[in-house]
Amino acid sequence: MTEYFDVVDDNDKVIGKATREECHSSPRFRHRGVHVVIYNSKDQVLLQKRSMNKDLYPGVWIEAASGHVESGDTYENTAKRELKEELGVETKLKKISKIVFNGEKEREFIMIFMGKHDGPFKIEEDDIEEVKFFGVEEIKRMMKEYPEDFCIATPLIFKEYLKFRNMEKERHKVDDEKEMFDVIDENDSVIGKMTRGEAHGGSMKLHRKIHVLVFNSKGEVFIQRRSMTRKQNPGQWTSSAAGHVNSRETYEVAARRECKEELGVDIEPSLVTKYPFQARDEKEIISVLEAKHNGPFTIHPEEADKSMFIRVKDLVEKSEKGEMKLTEHFARSLKEYLKAKGG
Repeated sequence: MTEYFDVVDDNDKVIGKATREECHSSPRFRHRGVHVVIYNSKDQVLLQKRSMNKDLYPGVWIEAASGHVESGDTYENTAKRELKEELGVETKLKKISKIVFNGEKEREFIMIFMGKHDGPFKIEEDDIEEVKFFGVEEIKRMMKEYPEDFCIATPLIFKEYLKFRNMEKERHKVDDEKEMFDVIDENDSVIGKMTRGEAHGGSMKLHRKIHVLVFNSKGEVFIQRRSMTRKQNPGQWTSSAAGHVNSRETYEVAARRECKEELGVDIEPSLVTKYPFQARDEKEIISVLEAKHNGPFTIHPEEADKSMFIRVKDLVEKSEKGEMKLTEHFARSLKEYLKAKGG
């Protein structure tokens, strides 16, 4: 079956179509492609070594997944399809940028995506020789010492990925500095405002936080295990949803927002209890709220690497036996919730 690609102009507008062979034999047929960068919980980047059977760039290292956009298809659909076909996985993908690539025999617009996944991966050995995670500095060294071992476009894609990741980290830092919380007194009355950076920077000003416990129709509670990339409490179990209360928000509004952001559902949690909590570098009043929902939920892999419903009794027992490590906040919130419920 003949494979067709859309031919596009300098503005990436479709002006016709051509066969795969035509697009790969003449730069006259500018077409579209995607490259997907996958990183893991250790911030390592996945590379695949292309099989010697490939008609283009055989035996070299390239990003986790890549491919051409077929006629009538989109960049987004192609990226998802190639990731599933080449690695056997699905994950949330974020668009990084679009670059122009001009090779000796082909010209294309390349849309770059990135996503997080720790594997395992299922590869087609006829197309891929191996896949392996590498540290960023190791990839830089390999590209410098052995440039011939990489697909000609890979250094460009890798450069765009690093630029985007650095910008993203800087943006998160700025957001932390600008996000506003209410400062409260011991009676939970608002007496001022401060940034997230101040709240977590040792100011010891009292502010608000919420933990939401979502139960299904069986009475089981939904919990999440924090990803290993999280700065605080990586690999530890926490509540269904949690977060800080922004300035001018109520506990209930904040809880509803966090459930929508973390679980992908719109529910209205109700307040059960609240208690004061003091850590090494911050002071909070934490409210515990409850809600009912049977799922399914949309969990972000960069935030949580595992989630499940579990009986509260089993959760408490596993925690006491050391089989499940709970965050300090969650352990205390669960305890306060059970106390308020008479459990």
